[in-house]
Amino acid sequence: MFANAALLLALCCGPAEAATESTSGFASSDNFVVYAPTQELADEVLKKSEQLRTKLARAWLDKELAPGVGVAMIYVSLSLTEDTGFTWPKDDPAKKYHSVTLKSSRDKVVGVTLAHELTHVILATEFGGRLPRWADEGIACFQNDQELRNSLRESLRGLSRAERWPSLEAVLRRPGNTPDNQEFYAVALSLTQYLLELDEPSVFFQFALEGKDQGWEHAAQRHYKFRSLEDLQQRWQSWAVKSLRLAERRAASPIGIGSARSSPAPAP
Repeated sequence: MFANAALLLALCCGPAEAATESTSGFASSDNFVVYAPTQELADEVLKKSEQLRTKLARAWLDKELAPGVGVAMIYVSLSLTEDTGFTWPKDDPAKKYHSVTLKSSRDKVVGVTLAHELTHVILATEFGGRLPRWADEGIACFQNDQELRNSLRESLRGLSRAERWPSLEAVLRRPGNTPDNQEFYAVALSLTQYLLELDEPSVFFQFALEGKDQGWEHAAQRHYKFRSLEDLQQRWQSWAVKSLRLAERRAASPIGIGSARSSPAPAP
């Protein structure tokens, strides 16, 4: 099974993608092909990828992906100044094979950055790339480290203070190929958190898929019982403001107050 998957990936990706940096390390399994600067790092990334594949799929999909389904080729490079990751499917529209590039510190290429990108891989494998952009990024952002999540919270706080809330209709309809910015990620994460407070991940995915295909007003009414999309907008904004205030109070308290509902996805 793996030999066939690796061959397909090689045909899709070609050798040029692996030539950006010395990749003397190589590791592979039924689910991943890893290129990294050293053999030790390649082995570590492969091991962590297998663990995350199981944990993230169980957490978000309530099941494991079948072996050899959603194979990803992972290119790893190390950097002390950059923290970037990109994931894209190699066989549109089926989206069952993926290419992932990671450039970050050693801790993050086997930790939060890897987890964020593998979330995209798992969602694309399960849903064939049909999830809207905001939902895909909103779920993946649960894997961000605390520093980045604090940064996104500050971006949301800026929108709240300036009363510059974006139109949810525009966010929900945002094309997948539109360049993203910090505010988009902040809104996507916040909206995703809010909806997951209301119901299980399975309902969230049903809402996201049906809204994209059949209309957001209908999906909001059917899956979350909102009166309208405007009702969702107002209730989300109210929840977001309360959450920001709670975060401020918690940060100011020497022992901490309250408790946020934990993400259904495990930390890497």
